[in-house]
Amino acid sequence: MIQCFDPVRHFGAAAGRFHNFINLCLANRLNTILARQRLNPLCNPRNVSLAHFHENEGAQESAGEVDEAYLLRHSRAFAGECRRRARTEDLVLKLYVREFEQFVQQIKPRLVAVMHAIQRSGTLRDAGNTFGMDNGEFRRCRQELSLLKNRFLEERKFFPRTREGSSPLEMPVQPATKVFLREELYERVWKTPMHRLAKEFGYSDVGLAKLCEKHNIPRPGLGYWRRVELGQKPERPPLPVVEEPNPYRIEIAIRERLLSDGKTDPRDVPAVPVSSDRVISHPLVVRSERLLRNAKKGENEILVPRKGMASHLHVTEVTLPRALRILDAMFAALEERKMQIVWANEENASLRVVCEAENIGLALEEILDRKAHRPTEVEAARHKREYWWSPPKWDYEPTGLLRICLLNGETTGARRTWSERKERSLESQLGAVVLGIGTLVESIKKVEAERQRWRDEWAAKERRQQTERQEREEFTRKAEVIRKAAQALHESQLVRKLAVCLGNSPHLHKLPFESFQQMQGILEWCSEYADRIDPTCHPDVLVGDFCKKS
Repeated sequence: MIQCFDPVRHFGAAAGRFHNFINLCLANRLNTILARQRLNPLCNPRNVSLAHFHENEGAQESAGEVDEAYLLRHSRAFAGECRRRARTEDLVLKLYVREFEQFVQQIKPRLVAVMHAIQRSGTLRDAGNTFGMDNGEFRRCRQELSLLKNRFLEERKFFPRTREGSSPLEMPVQPATKVFLREELYERVWKTPMHRLAKEFGYSDVGLAKLCEKHNIPRPGLGYWRRVELGQKPERPPLPVVEEPNPYRIEIAIRERLLSDGKTDPRDVPAVPVSSDRVISHPLVVRSERLLRNAKKGENEILVPRKGMASHLHVTEVTLPRALRILDAMFAALEERKMQIVWANEENASLRVVCEAENIGLALEEILDRKAHRPTEVEAARHKREYWWSPPKWDYEPTGLLRICLLNGETTGARRTWSERKERSLESQLGAVVLGIGTLVESIKKVEAERQRWRDEWAAKERRQQTERQEREEFTRKAEVIRKAAQALHESQLVRKLAVCLGNSPHLHKLPFESFQQMQGILEWCSEYADRIDPTCHPDVLVGDFCKKS
């Protein structure tokens, strides 16, 4: 490549242009090599290596020691997925989603199913195909959801908030002030990523960025920490000089998160034993067994009573005995804690747990496994015959695993669902369920108290605004009375002045006798008119108009 350089063709190029040509050739060659290496998964630095050398420890990790912390250190994709999951578990975001779902249910219930499809699907196209919608119809539904979202956010500011202006589901924090030198904070920002440093201070990324911008501290740009991971040493801008007294101290209120009310010490969780040969003794559980003993099988093999309703049990015939034993043990534990289980004898009544005058719904259901549905020949023929109908996208099969759900219309951050997994049975979580009911009741009372406080403040504000409005109207009315009185006084003085000028006119004696007598009548009428409109001649009328209530 270097030999192909022709100085004649390049018009007698000097050494600088020759070196530039060499650099260009080498850069093209190296880019080709790197492009081939990027196609090899073993050479891609973004992938996770199963063996890594620790510079600090001087030892090599084995593949059996790979844990979540190791993956977070060596995989940017895994760390991003963990951050995404943390955002989905944010209590404040869950609160907004639940309230928005209730808002949509009240305004346009048909869009709730579209919301659920968007949440459960990986892409918007899959969400649209779930209902068999075409692209235009699904786009219109999304546009309606967007308009409802804007309307919801406008009305959301009137929802109850805490005194500090934060969400009622945020963790309580305990502020502690710490003083940093400006140079020290500059070093911390360039040695620790912003999201980690923000968590250390109890701030958000945006809050810490605003703090740095306020004190003129430069921050790392995009791609800086990725280049550091690859072993590069990117340059960082120097700390700007500011006109402040030396040393420049910055006070930061470090907020340490306290233990929330929903978290309890594992040692405080009561043990609720459930044996395999437990005899069903609770009358409500016996009633449930009687209803589901000869029940028919509904959709997905779930038992449906032939007469009456058992909304607290959604299980198959195989898991029914185990579910009854779990309910019997849990009801006994709830009654030991002075909680009452109520199930009226009406046909459509549902089972409720009464704790401190709060009604909490309870449901024990079997977890269903979702699988892609394969259309049968009959369904394919019907879809071909009736183009508006489409077969279901998913099939749901019982898994034999159970979960307990607490049902209540109040939006709180307390836990409501306890699901069984292969490594952890539902029987071992009954103690946490018993405590969770009490925690949910406390959260409901806090939310209701906060809502009542907000209503009282709103009513007081309304009364205060109404009083101020009445005072303004009364002031305006009195000002109008005084203004009219001042105008009447001014007009009466002008009339009197006119009468005086007419009486002193030198041309008055030149008038005929009849006109002279008529002029005297005019002067007398002007005097009477001036006295009638003069407010000083009728002070009682002015007092009455000024002091009367509107």
